[in-house]
Amino acid sequence: MRNKKHNGYHLDEKQVVFLRQIKLIKEYKKVPPDYKGMVTMSINQKKIINDKHLNGLKQSLKKIDNKLVNLFNFPKLKKRKNKKIKRNTKSKFIKIRPFKEIYFKDDLLTKQENHKKYLKSGLWKRKRIFILKKRGCKCENCGYKPKQKFELHIHHRTYRKWGAEQQNHLKIMCKDCHNKLHDKYTVTELEDLFSAGKNPKV
Repeated sequence: MRNKKHNGYHLDEKQVVFLRQIKLIKEYKKVPPDYKGMVTMSINQKKIINDKHLNGLKQSLKKIDNKLVNLFNFPKLKKRKNKKIKRNTKSKFIKIRPFKEIYFKDDLLTKQENHKKYLKSGLWKRKRIFILKKRGCKCENCGYKPKQKFELHIHHRTYRKWGAEQQNHLKIMCKDCHNKLHDKYTVTELEDLFSAGKNPKV
């Protein structure tokens, strides 16, 4: 909301996260450099400094998809009659998650500590559930289908986009196949096989 001293429009945490996610979409490349700068400024300062900045941000989202303007919930669009529309469009945006979200690593933690924290996060749990529902709850290596979902592991075929991985970076495996795979190959060897488009044999 705009304050009386005309210090701009302050953004909440959800709006800042929304803009970070927008930068990960492929269509973001279509946005002109000047507008990209306004998006970055909005994220860094957590506010929109003036009407020109506000308009530039709107134009940035329009270049990607007109619906994103309503999803962002700009100050001037906060009207009661639009509330129902915003809820509907927002639910559509949620459907393209969780693989449009990104996990931001903590620079104060080690790789191992970050990895453990990520695997306990809600984002990773959403990705796990999404993959299991989409592909079926069975090992993609041996075909084993356990009675309980928690018996299945989600294996990273590559760690190069760890925290912002895509669906093809992940593979459903049973505990035995997963353990055998990591016993047989190092992480570097698995990365090389993935880059070559080959599936490692257990």
